[in-house]
Amino acid sequence: MVFFLGIVAWAYSSKRQPEFDEAARLLIEDDDSVDTINKENTHHV
Repeated sequence: MVFFLGIVAWAYSSKRQPEFDEAARLLIEDDDSVDTINKENTHHV
């Protein structure tokens, strides 16, 4: 139980916030690029 709580505390630590923000932006940017590619492909059909 102590190990689990340690991992939770580490994951939600404010020191890790910049890493989570970057990962979140990467996911959004990937979605935008996929949407752009899909829109480009439908215009050629």
